[in-house]
Amino acid sequence: AQARWHIRLALLLRGEEIRHIAVVNRSRVRAEELVAELRETGVPSHVDLEVFEEGEGGGGGLRERVEEADVIFTGVPSTSPLFPAEWLMSERARGRGRYIAAIGSYRLDMQELDPVLLSEMAKPSGLFHELVWNGKVAVDSAEACLIEAGELVKAGIGREGMLEVGQLAEMREGGSPRGMEDWLAEGFVVYKSVGVGVMDIAIGSKLLELAGEKGVGVRLEDF
Repeated sequence: AQARWHIRLALLLRGEEIRHIAVVNRSRVRAEELVAELRETGVPSHVDLEVFEEGEGGGGGLRERVEEADVIFTGVPSTSPLFPAEWLMSERARGRGRYIAAIGSYRLDMQELDPVLLSEMAKPSGLFHELVWNGKVAVDSAEACLIEAGELVKAGIGREGMLEVGQLAEMREGGSPRGMEDWLAEGFVVYKSVGVGVMDIAIGSKLLELAGEKGVGVRLEDF
């Protein structure tokens, strides 16, 4: 479900810029079901949508997919990194910006991203210092991540290394600090989300408001 909705939202918001989507999953059957669902809901004709399986056909392996990806969404409750840090720390891969959203892990014993990669990103003079603004990792809630985001804790990233999306929005409204807009547009941005109840309430309220404006759905006043 996480993969389906992130792909659908990406296509909705930036569909004209997307050319290729690779779905990687432990179960090929489930991945194929996901791709079939996406095609039923509508995928632009210019978008190549594939189910990737290591060792199948040509076109390079998983490492090449990761190195070349502009955007990576990880939605796996994994207790070990989904790929090693060196894949993005190599000379070939580290010179370009990309966006990674890690949304699957939610406990301290879980980690989707390699802590070595995150630790290197946070270093003021590390391999990524020109691509990461002030060594920051974007998060939904710093307080929640400190007790739920295993990869951030293992990487030694504390509150000072996190930038909440609410803070980010406020800073941009007030005139972005030097380098922030370049980081968001062209840099290496990692967003870690563990899920916060107040966000669910806010989004749910907005959806109800939108449904009322459009006159759709059924409102149960006493529910």
